[in-house]
Amino acid sequence: MILVPIVEKYNHLTSTEQKIADYILNNPEQALEKTASELAELSGTSPATVIRFSKKIGFIGLPDMKIGLAKYFHNNQFFEKDMIVKSNDSYQDCASKLLAQINEVCKTTAESIDYAKLEKVIHMIDSAKTIYLFGVGSSGTVALDLQQKLIRLNKKTFFIQDNQINLLSAITINSKDVVICFSFSGETKVILTSVKAAKEQGAYVVSILGTTKSSIGHISDISLLTPAVERKMRIGAVSSRYSQQYISDLIFLCLVSRHYTEAEELTLKANRLITSLNSSEGKI
Repeated sequence: MILVPIVEKYNHLTSTEQKIADYILNNPEQALEKTASELAELSGTSPATVIRFSKKIGFIGLPDMKIGLAKYFHNNQFFEKDMIVKSNDSYQDCASKLLAQINEVCKTTAESIDYAKLEKVIHMIDSAKTIYLFGVGSSGTVALDLQQKLIRLNKKTFFIQDNQINLLSAITINSKDVVICFSFSGETKVILTSVKAAKEQGAYVVSILGTTKSSIGHISDISLLTPAVERKMRIGAVSSRYSQQYISDLIFLCLVSRHYTEAEELTLKANRLITSLNSSEGKI
């Protein structure tokens, strides 16, 4: 499948190679018919770069890559098409493009899941004394959401959105704890520093990454992939967040399935507590 190698390796391509990737992702049918020289001219690169790009995403050369493209279409699968938001797009167009991207991101993420790894992650979370979550920016939003969900399952979970305080929390981590970090690039400096500190103190590190070929990926005990792509001015700019959210929600649902009765009881208690709070506020 040609799309997945391009998506997974996009952020590790050079800026020149990304021009080729962008052209192919936006013009897959035309790309199938072009020679190396034509692709180079259309993407503003060189024939040598086109050949190097083909090899970098896992093919022998351009002909092999074009065969991969042909098979992709033959299987009735589609590249993201016309996903750049344009100045003349209506709100309905924006909504349709966003929905299409979310569907594609979740589908691609689901297809990339290693269930043996997922089972190990669930087991480690289940047996952890404390679960520490790391993430910044949009990844931090996903981490915060997972914290709230895990608390509802009676899991002792720590996450603070202040990067420095969250980093300092790493000094209290020990071998009985599990760290779950979210970083699409796998190179986020504050996350990398936190993960290194946690590993030194014996914690089990789970990373949710765009690629395992990253600094965080190399030192993690286990990694779950979020094969989304980030490109400027594209709906892909939100892809990594939806991909991370899919994995995060999947972890939560697997834990619910594993402890269904307890989860149901805790949910009912939480709902009663919130209802009681709302009733009290209404009387003020």
